Amino acid sequence: MAERLPALQRFIDILRDVWSRQSDQGVRMNLAKGFLETLLADEEFYRQSKSWPVTDGGQRLCLYEDPDHGFAIVVAVRQPGRRGHAHDHGEAWIL
Repeated sequence: MAERLPALQRFIDILRDVWSRQSDQGVRMNLAKGFLETLLADEEFYRQSKSWPVTDGGQRLCLYEDPDHGFAIVVAVRQPGRRGHAHDHGEAWIL
């Protein structure tokens, strides 16, 4: 497995800490949102994301799945200019 970028590893570590301390899913998501914004602002993470394959057609790229807490960090990579639409993700929380 390829080594994770430091910013992604920090994000994972923070989420694992949040999930271990909080049981309320809404609180977890509210806490995670700010840390996700920090991850997305990381220049190295952004640069690496440019090399990810396009995941159109319902595909997703899983960056991490936590074995202890059950959360996953999954991304959808779209072609520039592609528009999405509002839709339901069932019981999954999407940030």
